[in-house]
Amino acid sequence: MLCMVVYQVPQALLVQLEVKQWMMQQLKMTDMQHRAPTVKQANANPFQLAQDGSWLTAASFLADMFDSQQHFPDANIIIGGRTIHLHKCVVARGCSAFAARWTSNWADSSSSTNSQDSAILDTACCDACGVQTSYDTARTFFRFLYTGEVHWPTEQPDEQPDMTTAMELLVLADLYQMPYLVCAAEQALKSSMTASQYCQVLLVADHHSAQQLRRYCLHVIASGYDMVSQHPSFQQLTDELLDEIEQTREALQQLDDQ
Repeated sequence: MLCMVVYQVPQALLVQLEVKQWMMQQLKMTDMQHRAPTVKQANANPFQLAQDGSWLTAASFLADMFDSQQHFPDANIIIGGRTIHLHKCVVARGCSAFAARWTSNWADSSSSTNSQDSAILDTACCDACGVQTSYDTARTFFRFLYTGEVHWPTEQPDEQPDMTTAMELLVLADLYQMPYLVCAAEQALKSSMTASQYCQVLLVADHHSAQQLRRYCLHVIASGYDMVSQHPSFQQLTDELLDEIEQTREALQQLDDQ
């Protein structure tokens, strides 16, 4: 009778054999690559800015795209006869009013992809308040959608805008449902108003749902009633606002009496 003996190779020896085979392959590859041409990155990274070596982030990329004809805009906003070049995907992402305005155009459009949608910003004014948005203020509005920051059209970056510019942005932001910009305009107006302008600003704040600014103006007018009521703009206030001013004066008087 024949008897077969099966010899089992120890696991440690198998590991050593595999390591040896791997090393032989690496040596062969090294020999093949000896004196071969090198392969290296010889081109500048397009996301690294050449000026200072910093990296181009998504935020800075979007900022560079704003109002640039070189970055394939697909929408033009015309205001005051001047054009702002925009990208629908950026503007619609940040402003639901423009998203709704353009949605039907995207669905129904059969035009070439190279064509641009031009629209006149005819709703950038408020006849009731007498505020007409300027080209510079419109740029501030749309630039915010690209940068997430309010860049006022002033000579110095940290300089506060004048009252007219802030009021224009307030009206535009309210018309296009941008509450963050409404608040930014409220803050700017609070810092730039004078005694002769409180009543005018109150009318605009009341008409455009700027509640923080509205409450502030009511308080200031009630506190300085004798002085503010002498200005011609005080006569333009509605009966409802005059009643609220009287109520605010009474409330302040009660606080003083306590």
